[in-house]
Amino acid sequence: MTVTLDFRWNKQPFVNAVRAITTQAMQNMKQPAFDAWLSVVPIGKDRGEHEAGTLRDSWDARVIPTQHGCVLYFGATAPYAIYVELGTGRMAPRAPVRKTAELIAPLVHPYLVREAAAFGIRVS
Repeated sequence: MTVTLDFRWNKQPFVNAVRAITTQAMQNMKQPAFDAWLSVVPIGKDRGEHEAGTLRDSWDARVIPTQHGCVLYFGATAPYAIYVELGTGRMAPRAPVRKTAELIAPLVHPYLVREAAAFGIRVS
């Protein structure tokens, strides 16, 4: 006896759903990333300091589509942000962008799971 199964995988709708899930999850992570940024940025807590507030207020976060999904891009646009991040000959690196990334990395999976559930997809 021979059994023939006709299986059709709706690739494009599935790919579109995964893109929508990842994009929404990354959009939703922008606020927790900003909150983490505020907790670690070393300059700007006291606006009476030199250019205080410039680094803190220069937060930039965008969700950028890629060929395979999307990326949550974030960082600071202050002209001196790179020196705070990497350090100089006179100042050790303070790395607020890297610290922010470390704080939000554990959130990626829960955010993806929650968005997948909204699409009726169970992710473990």
